[in-house]
Amino acid sequence: MPGNNGGNKLRHPKKSASQAKFLAALVEAGGNITKAAAAAGISRDTHYDWRRTDPNYQERFEIAWDRGLMSSRRKQSAGRLRE
Repeated sequence: MPGNNGGNKLRHPKKSASQAKFLAALVEAGGNITKAAAAAGISRDTHYDWRRTDPNYQERFEIAWDRGLMSSRRKQSAGRLRE
């Protein structure tokens, strides 16, 4: 049936690109949401709206956040070893 997307919401390329940019920045920022939002050019509120309304984003966020925290901990441990 034309126009029927099987009940799935259409993806918005700009939103998807913004989400991907934020999630990559989140890993780089060691899980810091404020820094990642600034780097991605979005507000923190936008991130929290996505978490509330997009289950797929929520799942991807959790993965990125865990990676960011693990990266941050590795950097802290490496710093302590050099001291």
